[in-house]
Amino acid sequence: MRSLGLSLRGFGTGAGPAQAEVRRLGGGERIRRAAVSPAVGLAVAVLVLPIPIVHFMVPPAAIVAGIVIGIRRGLARELFLTARGTCPRCGREQSLGLTGSAFRLPREIKCGGCGHLLTLEEPQA
Repeated sequence: MRSLGLSLRGFGTGAGPAQAEVRRLGGGERIRRAAVSPAVGLAVAVLVLPIPIVHFMVPPAAIVAGIVIGIRRGLARELFLTARGTCPRCGREQSLGLTGSAFRLPREIKCGGCGHLLTLEEPQA
């Protein structure tokens, strides 16, 4: 786990401070995370097979979606554990709602107070 000092930047505003904790995933953990989605897709496909008309579209879509989501989850090497920051427009300190998502910067988010579109990024030197 590592802590990062980041910045929240909005259009027409300066930068506000942000903090994030990021966790690196091991190979086995990434494989387990990746295997869950195709399994869920297969379970959904099997469950809807007896439903008339629905069984034409949902099973293939569920299987393909499970595989795609599994690949994306398997490729994530790091996850946000926590992310907090202060909006440069309204000054509200808040959780940024990124817990459990793949670590990737820059990241577009919305302020929970004023609705302003913000960019979470590395601080500018």
